[in-house]
Amino acid sequence: MTETRVKDVFPISKGIMSVISEAGGYSFNDDMDLRLLANCGRRCITPVIEMILDGAAGFSDELLQRLASLILAEYKDSWDRVFTTLTMEYNPLSASQYTETENIASEGENSDINKEVKQDDVSTSDILPDNFISDGKSTSDTTASGKTKNNTTRTLTRTSNSTSYKPVDLINSEIDMRIKNRFVARILDDVKNYIAMPIY
Repeated sequence: MTETRVKDVFPISKGIMSVISEAGGYSFNDDMDLRLLANCGRRCITPVIEMILDGAAGFSDELLQRLASLILAEYKDSWDRVFTTLTMEYNPLSASQYTETENIASEGENSDINKEVKQDDVSTSDILPDNFISDGKSTSDTTASGKTKNNTTRTLTRTSNSTSYKPVDLINSEIDMRIKNRFVARILDDVKNYIAMPIY
């Protein structure tokens, strides 16, 4: 096992954390490399770092880019998911919240038929065509119809707490989760485990 320590080959500024920040689309501050080396302490480099260096005394820009690509391929998806979760806006007191949309459509048709039969007002003295035979009645038919349509959309947002925890327990759990999953601290820990041996 190599005896080369992390602090002996990694730069204290513009090092691996700076390259990860730029290549991964993050916005770490300039002291992230210093924080990384402080976290590594006197730990020695891992075999993968030794192979990347291949006898070199330290990391050049090209080697830093290569190492950053390896680390991002290993951790970036997980980091992005954690970041999305930690920056999500939600109410910790609400265990479940959902939206219901209800569409109500109604259609109707009505018809009104009126038929009226009455005695003919035409007197026998009126002049009628020769071929007309009156039955003495007249008929009046009236038909009315119509259609109606009605569409109604109603949106309901329901919030419920289906757990048995008290509100103070949910708030404490939220605080504890935020403390344990600090985004920058998680990234520093992952990079440390990638470049430094777990024991001195």
